[in-house]
Amino acid sequence: MSDISFPIFYDIHLPQVSREFGFEFCKRTQSSVFVREKYSSFEDPIEREFKILNLMEFNSKRKRMSIIVRDEIGQIILLRKGANSIILDRLSKNGRMFETDTIKHLNEYGEAGLRTLALAFWFLEESEYSAWNVEFLRAKTSMDNDWLAELERVSDIIE
Repeated sequence: MSDISFPIFYDIHLPQVSREFGFEFCKRTQSSVFVREKYSSFEDPIEREFKILNLMEFNSKRKRMSIIVRDEIGQIILLRKGANSIILDRLSKNGRMFETDTIKHLNEYGEAGLRTLALAFWFLEESEYSAWNVEFLRAKTSMDNDWLAELERVSDIIE
C-alpha cells in the first residue's frame, strides 16, 4: 500500500492548479472519468480513462469523500479528499514521510487565511477490493433502518 498527501488551496481555482501540474479533468460519464495528462509543453497530452467502481459521499460527520477507480491497466485505486486532520490520521507509515513538513505548511496556510484540503491515494489488491465491495453493496442496498450507519462502517473499513 502506498499513499501520498498534500494540501490543495481552495482560494486558488482547483482545475487551474491541476492543469498547471499537467492534469486536466476533461470528461465524466456515469461510469468513467477521463483525465488528460501532459508532462511537458513538448509532448502531446495523453487521455486516460478511469472506471468508477464506488463512490463514498462526503458528509459533515465523515469530513471526507472517496472514490475507487480502475485504471487502464487494471490497477484499483482509492482516492480520498477531506479535512486535513481526517486524512492525516489515516495515512499508512509510507504516507507519513512528509507529515511533519505537510503539517508545517498547513499551519502556515491557515495562518495566512487559506483553506486547505488534503488528498490521499493508495492501490488496492483485487482480492481486498472484491471482499470489501460485497459488504459495501450489501450495506448500500440494505432495507434496514440503520443502513446509513452500516454504509459508513463499511466505507470506514476501506478508507
